[in-house]
Amino acid sequence: MNQPEKINAWVTIYDKYGDADGVLAGNKEGLEKLKEIIDQAIRDGDASIEPEIEGDFVEVRCEIVSPHLAEKEETKTDKAIKYGCITLLVLSVVIFGFGLKGIYYALFTS
Repeated sequence: MNQPEKINAWVTIYDKYGDADGVLAGNKEGLEKLKEIIDQAIRDGDASIEPEIEGDFVEVRCEIVSPHLAEKEETKTDKAIKYGCITLLVLSVVIFGFGLKGIYYALFTS
């Protein structure tokens, strides 16, 4: 007689199409093991979920600063774009100023 295949512990943050759906889902065994791994990460700083749990991430990490709040380092491209935009803005103001000056002289000096 065939025995039913053992269901492994699993957790996922993605839906069946591979899109993040804002839910951490798993079977009971997977979520219980994940709870233990989270406790270990809080204690030690990080903990691997493999080979305990099948999942679409490999580690649980306890960090001090949220990655959403951490400042990203400015790259050379970022700097070039920033200074390029400032230069274009200054040039536009100067050209606009010369245009106003030309209109003023055309209207009020004869």
